[in-house]
Amino acid sequence: RIESLMTNVIPHLKENKMVILDRYYPSTVAYSALHGFDIQELLLLNKRIAIEPDLIIFLDINPEIAYKRITARNKKLSFYEQIDTLHKINKNYKTILPFLPAFAIPTNQPIPNIVNILTTFLEAIFENKNSLKIL
Repeated sequence: RIESLMTNVIPHLKENKMVILDRYYPSTVAYSALHGFDIQELLLLNKRIAIEPDLIIFLDINPEIAYKRITARNKKLSFYEQIDTLHKINKNYKTILPFLPAFAIPTNQPIPNIVNILTTFLEAIFENKNSLKIL
């Protein structure tokens, strides 16, 4: 992640470009905590070595639904795709997100509803770019 920051993220930010990443800041903490690391310590470490995003959009999926989707692929499951691991990851995210500028969207609803929530939220953000800092 450090290499990606140095080669991709920071150069774009220096050019005042918007950077959108999939699974960045909170994911490092959520997944590292699975291996026995303390979440609060990981958050502090992350603050020192990474750039905290202005906004995190968290698509909150029930681990049981995620597991059904994963197993439907008919591929061997990794450690991170096991149902008990998915529950732990979900719990870790829910512990982490209150400390970050996060907007969670529950995904236990029809996809058009999710798209509408996300679109409405992003339109409001882009109308007032300064609002990112007060979330």
